[in-house]
Amino acid sequence: MPKAAKTAKPRKPAAKAKKPGATDGKKFLFTGKLASMTRSQAAAWVTDAGGQNAGSVSKDLDYLVVGDSGSFLYGAGSKGDKTLAAEKLQARGSAVKIISETDFLVMVGAPAPTTPARPQTKVGPVKVTVEDGGGTFDPVGKKFMFTGKLAAMTREEARSKVEAIGGVPAGSVSKDLDYLVVGDQGSHLFGAGAKGDKILSAEKLQANGFPVKIIAESAFLAMAASRAKARPKKTTART
Repeated sequence: MPKAAKTAKPRKPAAKAKKPGATDGKKFLFTGKLASMTRSQAAAWVTDAGGQNAGSVSKDLDYLVVGDSGSFLYGAGSKGDKTLAAEKLQARGSAVKIISETDFLVMVGAPAPTTPARPQTKVGPVKVTVEDGGGTFDPVGKKFMFTGKLAAMTREEARSKVEAIGGVPAGSVSKDLDYLVVGDQGSHLFGAGAKGDKILSAEKLQANGFPVKIIAESAFLAMAASRAKARPKKTTART
């Protein structure tokens, strides 16, 4: 009896070449308090996405990821040493990007946090109501400039408030500028929008050692209100 012919097994289709992703070969570094994962889990996500975990801020770094918990990107906390170092590199032309933890999770396809890290009520950073040396905020003679879309006032009203507290409205970002006030609507200080030319110029001045401060519109309003309360009321002499 003739042997039955063997049927050839179907060949396994060749695996398609994986397209390089946006994270392949990119170097990531984490800073601040992570809200939805541990540092080990974050490092694992980087590796799984084809990226590399960096040990320090350097000109070869691609992404500095800022933890969402108490992040300055959402109007809370302050910038740490790693963030300041990355901004200094940016001012010198480096392509390093500073992103939030949530942005990183989207990049690597990780599950979104169950609880949004971004606060629902956004309040601008108001720690600058006291000068670096301590004491009461004194705006007299200080130069203020506004950028971005103001949420609570017009540009003319903003200039009037500056003059009312004894400040000087500035016409451009320069080494003599004291405060650059960023409008709250769509502000990068609250994790929205992008930095404009004035902010980038001010950050470059900061990196070069000039004491210009970048504050939110809401912080400026709080400063102006505190100054108005502190000023003594004028009394009219009776005749």
